[in-house]
Amino acid sequence: MSARGPAIVVGASLAGATAALALRRHGWSEPILLVGEEDRLPYERPQLSKGYLAGTRDPGHLLVAPERRYADGDIELVLGQRVTELHPGDHRVTVGGRRLPYGVLVLCTGATARRPALPGAGLRGVHLLRTLADADRLRAEVAPGTPVVVVGMGLIGSEVAATLNRIGADVVAVDPLPAPLHRLVPAPVGEMLADLHRGHGVRLRLGRSVREITGRDRVEAVVLEDGERLPARVVVAGLGAVPNTGPAAAAGLDVGAGIRTDAFGRTSAPDVYAAGDVTEQFVPHRGRHQRVEHWKHAIQQAGAVAAAITGTPAPLDESPWFWTDQYDVHLEVAGWPDAAAPVVVDGVVGAGGQAGEFLARTVVDGRVQAVTGVGRGRELRALGRALPGGVPHEDPLEGPLEEIA
Repeated sequence: MSARGPAIVVGASLAGATAALALRRHGWSEPILLVGEEDRLPYERPQLSKGYLAGTRDPGHLLVAPERRYADGDIELVLGQRVTELHPGDHRVTVGGRRLPYGVLVLCTGATARRPALPGAGLRGVHLLRTLADADRLRAEVAPGTPVVVVGMGLIGSEVAATLNRIGADVVAVDPLPAPLHRLVPAPVGEMLADLHRGHGVRLRLGRSVREITGRDRVEAVVLEDGERLPARVVVAGLGAVPNTGPAAAAGLDVGAGIRTDAFGRTSAPDVYAAGDVTEQFVPHRGRHQRVEHWKHAIQQAGAVAAAITGTPAPLDESPWFWTDQYDVHLEVAGWPDAAAPVVVDGVVGAGGQAGEFLARTVVDGRVQAVTGVGRGRELRALGRALPGGVPHEDPLEGPLEEIA
C-alpha cells in the first residue's frame, strides 16, 4: 500500500465512522479525517424511532464507537462542519471554507428525511425524524393524550406510531397504501401489522391520502382527500429519505438514485468511494444498481470500501437484511421484497391482533427472493445469506411450504 495522502471521510454517520475505523484496522497509515455536519460523535439511527424516542435509551447507547476509539486510531474528528464542494480533478474538498487535499475520499453523506409537499407542512408541530435533534424535538412535544397524526406507514412511520402509542399518545396513522410496510413485506404480513396497530389502539386510515395540514402558526388538524378532519397537535411525516448527492452531482460524479458505485464502493471519479444511504451500489447477483438503506448494509459497504482502498478488495454481494420492533413484535426481513410476488408461509402469520411465529418466502421465477419472519431469526438469517447464490423455494433442507398468496 503506497502513501497517497490523507483519507477524508465525509459524513460522521454509521457508514462514515465504520469506514474510518476500518481503514485504520486494515493498515492505512496516512492521516484520516472524519468530517460531520452534526456537532456530535457518530451515532446509529435505528433506535431514534424506538428506544430513544420512548426515553428508554440515552444518546451514549447510540454511539458507533466511544470517542477514545477515534483517538486511539489517530482519526481526526472534524464535527459541526459541512463539505460544500468536491474537486476530484485536483483531489481536494471544501470544508468550512477551507480547501483540503486528499489521497482518497469516502462519501458517506447519507440522506435527508423527505418533507411532505403539502399545504401547512411548515407549521410548528410538523416533525421529520432523521437525527437525534429531530427525535428530541418530537419527544418534547408528546405526552399521554397528545393527538398525533403519523403520515406514512413505512418503516419509520410504523415504528413511530408504535412508540408514541406506547408513550400514551392518541395516534392516527395515514397511508395511501393498503397496509403498513406495504413495499417491504408480503401482503399477509402487512395485514398482520395493521391488525397489530389496531389492537394497540392506533386508528389507521389506509388507502387514504392527505390533502393539507391546517392551523394558524401551529398544526391543528390533518385533512384527508375525502374531507375527513383529524385533530392533531403533532404530525410526524414518515415519507422516506432523499440521498444527499448534491456536491457529488455538482462535481460530475455518476449519480442515479444515489451516488453510483461498483461492488467495491468505487465511484466514477478516481480515488473517490462512497458507502451508506447515499449510494446506489451495483449488486452482482442482481445485475444492476440498487439503493439499500439499512443498518447492516451500511456497515458492510463501509468495510468493502476500506478493504478496496487498502489493497485487499472484496466485492460486496450480499442480500439486505433489516429488522423492525413494533410493540412486542420483532420482525426481520432479508432479501429483495416484492409486494406483487407470490408468497409461501411456514407457520402462522398472526390472528386477533397478535403476531404468530412464521417464516414467509417471497418467490420469483421459482427462487426465493426475500424472506420475512417473526420468531425464526436463525433460520431467516441463514436463508438470507444464501439468497445471492439462488435458493429454490422448496429447499430440501427446509421442506415444502404451502403457498397462500
